[in-house]
Amino acid sequence: MGAAEDNPQLLITEAPEEVAVGQTFTLEVSTRNLVRDRFLAAAEGGYYVELSMLTEDGLVRGHVHTACRVLGDTDTAPRPERQAVFVATEDGGGGARPDTVTVRIPGLPAAGEAQCATWAGDGSHRMPMMVFANQVPAFDAVRITVRGAGAAAAEPAEVSEQAPEAEQAPEAEQAPEAEAETPATGTKEPATGADQATGTEETTEATGTAAPQPTDVEDATADVTGTGTRPQDDAATGSDG
Repeated sequence: MGAAEDNPQLLITEAPEEVAVGQTFTLEVSTRNLVRDRFLAAAEGGYYVELSMLTEDGLVRGHVHTACRVLGDTDTAPRPERQAVFVATEDGGGGARPDTVTVRIPGLPAAGEAQCATWAGDGSHRMPMMVFANQVPAFDAVRITVRGAGAAAAEPAEVSEQAPEAEQAPEAEQAPEAEAETPATGTKEPATGADQATGTEETTEATGTAAPQPTDVEDATADVTGTGTRPQDDAATGSDG
């Protein structure tokens, strides 16, 4: 552990407010009092196998960790799970004076509210110890909204893309109205003998005018020959011949 004034500090200085699922983005991270040149391979048992190492000037030698996770519940502390989105930065930079490193995040797997955190680590991946309890450690975090893939493209359909209303058939193609709907004139020629032979019945007009009644010399029924009306029997008229 170095002197209090040499304890490492870290700050995220630039981050996006919103990204899409799977979209690569970057964080800008500023560090102070940290030389980013030591990283013991975790896969080879590098966790906590050595004490923190300092430079000749009393600065911690180590690196920067960055991890992001999509929070399922923003009102409850999450489980201490290992994160798939994790980046370690050991670029040989850093020192007593602040400098900035760009951290590339490969993309988040789901939509929601994400937490991206960055913290300093010594050679064995511990956060550097602080001299006093009321010193803030070399740690920072931001929240980023992750929107679902294709959300921006889900716009309401244009009016021109809506299904057209059914067009009415041209007037010329519409079925003609029934002739019975033609207004009555109030007159009608009497049926001819040929018409009566076909069995066509005479009807009254819409005006209420009754059909002509048979005369004394005419029968009310049609001649079966279809040649017209026939005279009544002589007996019916009282004539002898």
